[in-house]
Amino acid sequence: MTHADESEEELVSQLVYSSAATEPFDEAQLIELLRLARRKNARLGVTGMLLYHAGTFVQMLEGDEEVVESLFARIEEDPRHDETRVLLRRSDVPRTFGEWTMGFVQATREMIATIDGLNDFLRARAGVSDEDLSSASSQDDGDRALKILEQFRAGRWRREIQGDRG
Repeated sequence: MTHADESEEELVSQLVYSSAATEPFDEAQLIELLRLARRKNARLGVTGMLLYHAGTFVQMLEGDEEVVESLFARIEEDPRHDETRVLLRRSDVPRTFGEWTMGFVQATREMIATIDGLNDFLRARAGVSDEDLSSASSQDDGDRALKILEQFRAGRWRREIQGDRG
C-alpha cells in the first residue's frame, strides 16, 4: 500500500484462531503448507500471518468476510488441526498484513521468552475447556493474539519472519 492509497484504506474482516497440530509439523511440511496457502490466498485476496510453535498454530486471516469464513471452515475440517478455537472476529477494519499473502514465524523457545505475552498466551491455550471459551478470557485471548501478531508485523522480530510480498 502506498501513502496515496492510505486515504482509501480497504476495510476487511479478520479472524484470529489457534489450533493444535494432531502431529508435529516438520520444516518440509510447514514449507509446503505455506506454499499452498500463499498461492490460494493470493488468488482469493486473503492476507495474514501464521505463527507456529511446538504443535500450536496461531493465525490471522483477513479479507472478504465470506472468503475468510470459508477458509476457516476448511481449516476446522482439516484432520491436521485439533482444538481449533476462534480467538477474535472483527469486521470493517483496515487490513493489517496487506503485504503478505501469509507471513510466517516458526517461533523458537528463545524468541517466545522475549515476546511480551506470547509465553503466557501459549501456556494458557493448552487445556482450555469449551466452557472457558465463552468467558471474558476468550476476548482477552483474542486481543492478546492480535497484539502478538502485530508485534511480528511491526518488525521487532523481522529477521525471524519468512514473509512474501503477495
